[in-house]
Amino acid sequence: MKINYVVLGIIILLLVCSCTQQEENSRSARQTQRASESDTAREIASDTNYVNFALNVHDWVFPEQSADAVLKTIEIHERYNVPVDIFVDDQVFQIYVEEYPEVIQKLKSSSVVTVCYHIRPPTPTYSHFDIFDLSTKTEDELYDILLEYEEHAINLETALPEEKAGGYEFVKDTIGYAPVTVSLLFNTDTEKKVMAQIYKEKGAKLGITHGKTIKSRQTLYGMLLRPEDIEIKWYEQLYRYMNGLVTAESYLTSQIEQAGNGPGLFVNLKMHENNYYTSGTTFDPVYILNANRETPQNPPYDLSLGEKNAEYKTAEETEALWQWYEDGVAYVAEHPELYTAVGAEDIAEMV
Repeated sequence: MKINYVVLGIIILLLVCSCTQQEENSRSARQTQRASESDTAREIASDTNYVNFALNVHDWVFPEQSADAVLKTIEIHERYNVPVDIFVDDQVFQIYVEEYPEVIQKLKSSSVVTVCYHIRPPTPTYSHFDIFDLSTKTEDELYDILLEYEEHAINLETALPEEKAGGYEFVKDTIGYAPVTVSLLFNTDTEKKVMAQIYKEKGAKLGITHGKTIKSRQTLYGMLLRPEDIEIKWYEQLYRYMNGLVTAESYLTSQIEQAGNGPGLFVNLKMHENNYYTSGTTFDPVYILNANRETPQNPPYDLSLGEKNAEYKTAEETEALWQWYEDGVAYVAEHPELYTAVGAEDIAEMV
């Protein structure tokens, strides 16, 4: 049988175009849905407290477990139709692109997900991780150095930028939109100023700082900050939950009461993907010298130390933590009279 290669080529081209159009349609539908949800959030701002669920993703030591945790988190949020911000860094995002395309596809297509961005060691701007004496650089020098990190992949052994694409720009190009929220937790005020400029130029809308109450419309070096009245590290309550000492309702209620009840409070409910299967941060043994995380190792780094020194959760602890997290998502979803779940795009519209 003869093959008509011209016809075959046309068929392949049509299939590619169809897939691209489907992805664009999905993205457009997601943006329309989020716009509608943010309008609703603005309308009820006078009688609600806001809950912003965030998953921080950073575990390149156990990428398979990391990918599974991201997909399971999205599944939970889709089940309850509750938005979630997923913060990725260059290190793990590179692995997802190369080895777990299903994660990338889900990040791009899910109507409940907003992709955001943060940094982790060995990026030298990470808090207490100035391994290259960046504090001695001028503002112009810093801009050139840090722009390299946000446009190129980072080498995990040397902490230097590589030639291939990476950083914020790579995530933006891969996902199809600028990650909405970024971390501004850097070593010096000059670094914060320069990074705020770089992120704004690339399209970021909100910055994050912790340690104090952040009210709506506050800025840092010209970048709007994500409001935050309460920061909840949900994983820290695991053992109280396992011992029957706390429920999603009792814990959220107590946190709201301590902060002044509201309405109009912003609650950041945070998880890390590795919380589900390890105790402690998986890459700390590679990059950090001491328990308080304030003294960095110097390159070159022994990447094998991450897995060698890992402490694992038991199957019972993992199962309980997933149930505890789902309880939190379900409770917020089932009590719209008390809470409004919002994602980064909603918050950016509101502030």
